[in-house]
Amino acid sequence: DAIGLSVAFDLLEACSKFEVERLETLLRESLLESLDLPKFASVLRESHVRQIPGLKQGCMRFALHNFDQLVDHPELFMKELSELPEVVSDLFRLGRVWKDAEEPG
Repeated sequence: DAIGLSVAFDLLEACSKFEVERLETLLRESLLESLDLPKFASVLRESHVRQIPGLKQGCMRFALHNFDQLVDHPELFMKELSELPEVVSDLFRLGRVWKDAEEPG
């Protein structure tokens, strides 16, 4: 839920600020383990805006594993990411590279 995500991101920022690395790692892993298509865009957006690179990378890996579903259902992420065209561009660039690598050469 949105409140839970907000609190988790606030905690991540506090962990980073006060160098509580173990808790930061556990929170990041927990967010990534619970990531699903409905939460994907908001987690990616917050990880980008709040500059949490490990979480953003995890979101990008999630996007690769779910690329076809995301392309078939852009409503899952376009509204949430509409103010961040660079993130949408990164998603599609990453997807293109991945798809190109999959095709027999």
